[in-house]
Amino acid sequence: MDRNETPGKTKTAAPVIARELLATGVVQGVGFRPFVYRIARQLGIVGTVCNTSEGVRIEIEGTAEQLDAFRRSFDDELPPLALVTSVKVSDRQPRGLREFTILPSTDETTHEALIPPDVSICRNCLRELHDPADRRHGYAFINCTDCGPRYTIIVDVPYDRPQTAMADFPMCDDCLRDYRDPADRRFHAEATCCPVCGPRMLLFDNKRNPTAADDPIAFARERLAEGRIVAVKGIGGFHLAVDAANADAVEELRRRKGRGLKPFALMAPSIEIIRTFCRVDDAEAKLLESPVRPIVLLRRLKITGLAEGVAPFNNRLGVMLPYTPLHCLLLGAGDSAEQCQGGRFDQPPQMGGRFDQPRRARLRTRRPRSKPAPTDQPAPTDQPAPTGWPAAPDGFVALVMTSANMADEPIVIDDDAAFDKLGHVADFFLTHNRRILYRTDDSIAKVVAGRRQTWRRSRGYVPRPIVLDEPAPPILACGALMKNTIALTRGRDAFISQHMGDIDSREGIAFFEETVEHLTRMLGVKPETIVHDLHPEYLSTRYATESPVRRKLGVQHHHAHIASCQCEHGITGRAVIGFALDGTGYGLDGTIWGGEVLVGRPPDYERAAHIECVPMPGGEMAVKQPWRMAASHLLNAIGPAYRLLPLPFIRKHADVLDDIERMIAAKLNSPLTSSCGRLFDAVSAMLGLCDEATFEGEPAVRLEMAATPADVPPYGWEIIDGTPLIISPKKIVRRIANDIAGGAEPGAIAWRFHATLIAVFADVARRLRAERGINTVALGGGVFLNEIFLTGLAETLHGEGFEVFWPQEVPPGDGGISLGQIAIAKEMMSDE
Repeated sequence: MDRNETPGKTKTAAPVIARELLATGVVQGVGFRPFVYRIARQLGIVGTVCNTSEGVRIEIEGTAEQLDAFRRSFDDELPPLALVTSVKVSDRQPRGLREFTILPSTDETTHEALIPPDVSICRNCLRELHDPADRRHGYAFINCTDCGPRYTIIVDVPYDRPQTAMADFPMCDDCLRDYRDPADRRFHAEATCCPVCGPRMLLFDNKRNPTAADDPIAFARERLAEGRIVAVKGIGGFHLAVDAANADAVEELRRRKGRGLKPFALMAPSIEIIRTFCRVDDAEAKLLESPVRPIVLLRRLKITGLAEGVAPFNNRLGVMLPYTPLHCLLLGAGDSAEQCQGGRFDQPPQMGGRFDQPRRARLRTRRPRSKPAPTDQPAPTDQPAPTGWPAAPDGFVALVMTSANMADEPIVIDDDAAFDKLGHVADFFLTHNRRILYRTDDSIAKVVAGRRQTWRRSRGYVPRPIVLDEPAPPILACGALMKNTIALTRGRDAFISQHMGDIDSREGIAFFEETVEHLTRMLGVKPETIVHDLHPEYLSTRYATESPVRRKLGVQHHHAHIASCQCEHGITGRAVIGFALDGTGYGLDGTIWGGEVLVGRPPDYERAAHIECVPMPGGEMAVKQPWRMAASHLLNAIGPAYRLLPLPFIRKHADVLDDIERMIAAKLNSPLTSSCGRLFDAVSAMLGLCDEATFEGEPAVRLEMAATPADVPPYGWEIIDGTPLIISPKKIVRRIANDIAGGAEPGAIAWRFHATLIAVFADVARRLRAERGINTVALGGGVFLNEIFLTGLAETLHGEGFEVFWPQEVPPGDGGISLGQIAIAKEMMSDE
């Protein structure tokens, strides 16, 4: 007998109570309502669930025990792509409901729901894709609640089919049956479709003539195997594809696109095949196979089977796995039973950003050192390719999959634009009739010290927010100019847009304006403050100053770099020593900054140290022709006698060096710069590694790639006392010139240069700690994409007891500027 029963009396049933729950976060388009439905039915709970513009509203009736168990399921049993950030619970009076139902979505005035990102194909869909008995066999648009396009097809929230690009495709009876069946994986999956009712593939030649191919994908594979260039429409835009093992095809694509020497991204069918041309550790494999499916920068093997022109002069390859059914079909990926095992992909690796966090992987603590920590960077590894290479489906080890755009323009997303802009590049166009509503490039990441470093934050990561330490008023941050993003606040969430690239063109600023309109509308935010870079000629600055938003704030470029790192790691309230090292930023003293050491915390900072300024002869031409910076630094360090040195660039440009020196002497189009990036350029040109830059950052990349470990002390350096401290590169430049004249190996010189900069900035950090009592260092700026420098400096500082933070979730370059602008503006307003 139950202890609560009284002999001779009937057992009293537990009372029925009612509650309303409002779940916010990534809870739409990720199978959250079907999950709620199934849990409620399992527990015997009655009620309703519906999407709203605030989130997902749930009404439940049952016993207290049932309702408590229902709430616990949010912590233990969520769908793989769902992310619940808050659950507001309120008591209600029971209404005597008899079942649990999914109600039609409501359209309300607020927009609190988080927009889900695009997600790679899951293993269940992959299995169906290759199952001849499945009605979706070979269908390029297969998806379910666990995978598929989201952000790129959403018109507005709440996320329902009528508010997506799938509204163009009414479901057939079979798909409608799947959609309505609680036991089906596609229960209320808004993008559900099949070959009968969904989008279809199309193939055209570059004259817009449709082909007669019964199977457009198979036809495109055949053309790729012949060495032709195919434009492929994905979920966020077009790619240009060629066989990565066909040297002639790769070079032809490079020629037609005007690509210079910039590396191409690759797509390979499987991890096993990637391992035939790259080294892949566990963290890299996990990142490659995550639902985001970013391009991951991997160490290449010496023998790869790929065309050398895929990534000239680079010991890394950017590789991704197929993330759409179309890609899987094009490469033959996942067509074995072994590859299709399991129910879903693992979640992305959780990689932190602090070197002193014990629960996270961190670099080994070392004593102070004078040279960079050993890395796997130098020249491609000698590890031989494995014997018995896996057979690549249809003969493709990998395909080049580069964004389909011309230089400095956004990625192409619609067929008309593709034909107009790429008709002279692609031989064929493999496209489809589902609209891409918002262009989104592939994300790029690298594993550094066991943790993800984001180079480009776009598909798969956007629009997941960065959580602020406290709520902010509605702020729109316009970013900078190159590799730009915007950011928008809503409460404690800062939403960073997808990568927009350079916005210094008509197409670029149009994309910028489109993104502002899209994010503000989707998030239901009307900005009260707009923040911009201080450079008056940036198009993003002009947009802000001409905006009807009344409150406008300007934020210095390098301060934003450091604040971005602080914001990501939740340390905006802490004073830091900030190393902001990049190529170009508008300085408050009229010079071009880029080698800055800032001290303070948002919104205030002080320029505590910087690299000594030298002229940039020709202004922007000095970026494209790094030999100009070599001449400037040598003239500053040695004087006119530098022209007697046996340096290749001096012989090559001897006839114009007089003009360069006169330009510098007359201060004609030769702005002063403290840029660390331009110092890298100068050394690269001195070593003969890069005379003309074919893409942004190429001289520095070539210098890093050339560096080979050498047991040598750093070059001498000089720090001139004062406010601010001046880091003089003269001794470094003179020693490098002497080593070159003495016949030292370029790889050893490149390594020693890295070691010297590490020692120099560690020295500055020690001096400022002794003077200011600050023990926290934050890193920011594009120079920290250099792994030798980043790991060497961070290890050295950590070994000397500093707490070191560096960007992880947000790019260290200009893609992170908008978040820093948000952090500074928020603090500026809170101080008022």
